[in-house]
Amino acid sequence: MKIRLATPDDALPLARLHVAAWRAAYRGLVPDEFLDGLDVDARAARFRSWLAAGEAENHVAEEDGELWGWLTVDGCRDPDLDPQTTGEIWGIYLAPAHWRQGLGRTLCRYGEEILRSRGYAVATLWVLSGNERARRFYEAMGFFADGASKSLDFGVPLEAVRYRKALGWSRPSPEDDPDPHRQALTSLRPGGDCPAGSWASRRTGTSFSTARDSSIIPIAFAAATVHETRFELIEDREMIWLV
Repeated sequence: MKIRLATPDDALPLARLHVAAWRAAYRGLVPDEFLDGLDVDARAARFRSWLAAGEAENHVAEEDGELWGWLTVDGCRDPDLDPQTTGEIWGIYLAPAHWRQGLGRTLCRYGEEILRSRGYAVATLWVLSGNERARRFYEAMGFFADGASKSLDFGVPLEAVRYRKALGWSRPSPEDDPDPHRQALTSLRPGGDCPAGSWASRRTGTSFSTARDSSIIPIAFAAATVHETRFELIEDREMIWLV
């Protein structure tokens, strides 16, 4: 498989991939009439014009001439964030036949690296609030819901929530980290105790394992109440410390 820049010639296969991905991912979240009414040819025409104009940066994952995935990145479009320091993953779409094969992680990391190479310090993205599969995926990739939301029109108004991640930082393995609090995180599991020095998820209110080689880094930037015990918040890049 290779990842390359998309061209206007990719418009029709991208439209087919996009429609198939939306119908598979959003069925049950978005009205059936909206999904069934998606027009591949009309979408291809819009994509062809969009790609020819060079709007955003589009990359496709390709194998033997077949498009498996699509990544779009560019500067952040949100007016409340600094476009000089914040980039955005506008979208990651996979052909449903290639879900759960690691391609989503590959494209997400590829997008992060593009944004990092452009000098952005933070990456954002938007997810439908009811799309639990996508939310779990991005949380596993180190993103956290930052509290922002907006309404999107899918035939009916649906809420989307914004996720954010700091770029340019990697979590040390327990063996390489001298902090005993972080070393102790390897024993934590969802729903378990939340001792001093552990990470906690603002959305779920539970502590998580951060065992070596795990990509899960639950994060929060607001005061947290976990298991009915209040802790002091200390910001440290992508994490909070509960002390």
